[in-house]
Amino acid sequence: MRCSRPVAALILLAGAAVAEAQKPTKEFRKAFQEVFTPAKLGHDFGSFAVILKDGIPAVSRYGEVRSPSDLQGFQTIHVEVVDGRVEYDSSAVKSPLGVLLQRGEVVGIPYIGYGDGRVDVNFEALQTRSVQRSDVNHGGASQTRREAFTTVLRFVLPARLPRPAGPSEVPAVLELVGAYLKPFRDEASARQFAASLGRRPREP
Repeated sequence: MRCSRPVAALILLAGAAVAEAQKPTKEFRKAFQEVFTPAKLGHDFGSFAVILKDGIPAVSRYGEVRSPSDLQGFQTIHVEVVDGRVEYDSSAVKSPLGVLLQRGEVVGIPYIGYGDGRVDVNFEALQTRSVQRSDVNHGGASQTRREAFTTVLRFVLPARLPRPAGPSEVPAVLELVGAYLKPFRDEASARQFAASLGRRPREP
């Protein structure tokens, strides 16, 4: 049976309203962002973190651009953390534009997002990496440059937590996120902690 266009539109709107209602509350967001702080206008990062697990995927923030002179876009990879499992498109990190970040890597946090029963932590590795690109504007000659690599970790909140998550759920969510990222207010503190782990990221 086919739905009329008005009915279909109402169904879509109802679904969107339900999804919006499942997002963490404003009170949750305020408390969470006191720890994982997004960037203010005019700043690259609002806070910093150290990766605590090996094998977190990241991709060049410029994506598949045609020329090093065209580096104006912004790309990232969305990685879902569900019940302790990390799920992502593995093909994205098998290309020269992908990498697996390791424990002890320092990252900056520009943005925190929220979805249906979900908290998204966007971060960028402070250590840039060499990427070789073919410049079609100059006869296809290869050029190598340092580029930043980014990730969005999407933490799906456990079913045991109420929907929408409120301020009372912040400690549980911080514990969930804290298994992957240790937050810091400033870069120097993050680097000091990373050094204490006794493992320096390898230069690619």
